[in-house]
Amino acid sequence: KVVILRDATVIRRFRSTATPSDLKIDDKIGVIGPPTDQGQLEAKLIRVLPSASMLRPQRPLNRH
Repeated sequence: KVVILRDATVIRRFRSTATPSDLKIDDKIGVIGPPTDQGQLEAKLIRVLPSASMLRPQRPLNRH
């Protein structure tokens, strides 16, 4: 999909605000915004999703 960014587009990485230059190739993102007549998305909000490695526990959980 083609995503159109505007000056008003908000980009968030965790709880921080990010900029378009913070976006990297292979980042997983979620986009909220209306479609255009050409089938593109006009982004109102882009949320950078955590990578799978960030979701895994760093050490085993103690289960008693």
